[in-house]
Amino acid sequence: MTVLSHTKRVILALLATNMAFALPSHPASNTTCTGYPISQGPEDAYTVAPACPPDSSTLMLSALPECARLATNAAAAARSGTAPQLRTIFKTTDPAVHAHIASTFDAIASACGTTSTTSIPTIHCGDAPPRTECTTGKVAGYATGHTVAFCPFFFGLPLLPSSCEKSKSRAGLVVHEFAHVRDLVGGWIVDVAYFPEGVLGLGTADALRNADSFHLFAVGVEMGCWV
Repeated sequence: MTVLSHTKRVILALLATNMAFALPSHPASNTTCTGYPISQGPEDAYTVAPACPPDSSTLMLSALPECARLATNAAAAARSGTAPQLRTIFKTTDPAVHAHIASTFDAIASACGTTSTTSIPTIHCGDAPPRTECTTGKVAGYATGHTVAFCPFFFGLPLLPSSCEKSKSRAGLVVHEFAHVRDLVGGWIVDVAYFPEGVLGLGTADALRNADSFHLFAVGVEMGCWV
């Protein structure tokens, strides 16, 4: 699979916003890219719009190399065929499926770790017009076309997960949202289920088209979760 050959010239555009957030009563489950719900590279490769506060820019830029590391390690684990999360998250022992999962992570790692502005999605801090999900206070981020938007809640997350129980992080959510970008991964990965309680119940077909399955696989490899 050619991973990045169809990408357009893109620039990291961080657009500031300040919103309050409320928590949903339970994890969402759906079949579209509706946004990651709230619940419990070298910087000179990117252009940061001056409207974005410096701390948000730093928090975003620091997540990209960690996203690349998580995805690279996840690709190696998938390619090995021995990672227990292949069984618990993707429900598969098929080497061809392992190779597909690894290729998806290769694409995400390349996008997060690139030194070129031509091969990553456009990233917004706050809503990417005309979408307005950040203003509802219900999501941490979402993908639309070749653009990924990270809402204010995202910037309050830790850089990396601190435990299997506290699996949300900035780097992990970048993995999740980049998995949605079709030009990167070569196909449609949507939102079927979120969080371990939803993801671990999916069969192979649904897991392979679910962004949070890739996110949690990367976290599981990093933290030794869901083995």
